[in-house]
Amino acid sequence: FQERFDPILGPDSGQDLIPHMVYGRDQKDLELGGMYCAILSVKSKVVSALVFRIFGKEVAEIPLVATSSDSQGKGYFQALYACIESLLRDLEFDDIRKSCNVMAFDGTTLLHKSVPKLWAARRH
Repeated sequence: FQERFDPILGPDSGQDLIPHMVYGRDQKDLELGGMYCAILSVKSKVVSALVFRIFGKEVAEIPLVATSSDSQGKGYFQALYACIESLLRDLEFDDIRKSCNVMAFDGTTLLHKSVPKLWAARRH
């Protein structure tokens, strides 16, 4: 993530939040526990990564995604995202929106995307 992002500073501590998010460690002024980092590697090299957190079966957030510069445009993030969608589907994740404390950074936009359901025939 350091290759793709400037430090994201905590509002009270001024510390870079990215390492805390990657390792799911709470920060003094923010609850970052329960965050997970998923990576896609090719030949032992990380090519794409994302940080995600699941709030029950209603809301999931992906506050950070990154693909290495030399791996962009090759579909690596799409493959990684498809794995997360599959995980949420396996957890019978709902697409109900409820309010929760999701991460928001200056210059970013909140995107809502429902998790596609499996076809009825595939569930049996």
